[in-house]
Amino acid sequence: MPQAVLEQIQKKEDTYKAIVAEGWKCKGEKADAIYSTQLTTFIKRLDMYLNHTVHKKEPKITVAQGCNIFFQVMALGLSFSEDMKHVYLGTLPGGGGYVCHQIARDGYVYMARRSGQVKNISEVGFVYKVGKGEQPQGYITVENGRHKLVHHRVDMRKFSLDALEFAYVFLERPNGVMEVKWTTGERLLELREKSTLKNMYDDESFIKTKVTKNALKGIIKLPSDPAVDEAIEYEDNGDLVEEFPDMEPFQTPLYSDDKIENNKEEETF
Repeated sequence: MPQAVLEQIQKKEDTYKAIVAEGWKCKGEKADAIYSTQLTTFIKRLDMYLNHTVHKKEPKITVAQGCNIFFQVMALGLSFSEDMKHVYLGTLPGGGGYVCHQIARDGYVYMARRSGQVKNISEVGFVYKVGKGEQPQGYITVENGRHKLVHHRVDMRKFSLDALEFAYVFLERPNGVMEVKWTTGERLLELREKSTLKNMYDDESFIKTKVTKNALKGIIKLPSDPAVDEAIEYEDNGDLVEEFPDMEPFQTPLYSDDKIENNKEEETF
C-alpha cells in the first residue's frame, strides 16, 4: 500500500509541490527539495508502521487516506521527520484500525513560533486536587485585573486525569508579555465523557497536546484533527497577562526546541 500511495502522489507531483510551497512559504528548488524529502520520509514511516511493526490488529489505509495525510501535513508546513516530532502516525482506538495522523504538541509549538505571534511556550504543568483542609497545590488568581498563577509545590505523581485540578501553560509573546492559559480537570473530564476515545484521556502526552492546542486558540489558526477532536470544543479561559512582576518562585521552564530554529536557519527538513 505505501507504494500505491507514493505512485498516486507522484502522478500529481506539481499539485503537491504547490502545496509544499504554500505551506512551507518557499518556492523553486527549495520547495522541490522539501517535497522530495518529506515524501520519502512519509512513505518510509508508513511502510515501517504497516509492514515492519508488530500490531495486535493489522492496520489498514486506503490510497486516498494516505494522500490526504501527506496533503494536510504539507499544507501546514509541518515535517514527517521523527526527530522534529511534529506528527503522530498510527492508529487510534475507535478508528477502525485505519492509519491516521495527529498533530503532536511539538507541531503546535512549531506553528505558534513560526507565526511570529508567540516567542516561547512552556511545558504543560499539572496541579492536582488535595484533601480537605490541605493547602492547595496551586490556583489561578486575579490581581490588578491580571490573571496570575500561584503554584506552591510540584507533584511528581504519575499522571491522573481524575485527580487533576487544572493544567496550565505559559505563552511568551515577542514583546516579552507573558500569558497564562489553563484548562480545568473538570472540563477535561466532561470531554472524556462525551468522547468516543475515552482511554486516550489517560495518556499524559495526549492531555498536554490538548492543553497546548487550547492555549493557542485565538492566537493562530488551528487545524482540526478529525480523528481525535470532539464535537464540543474547549472554552478559552485564560486572559492576557501584561506583566508578571509578582510571579511565584515556581514556573515551568520555557519550551526551547533548537530543531525549530535549525529548520529555519539551516533549511534542514
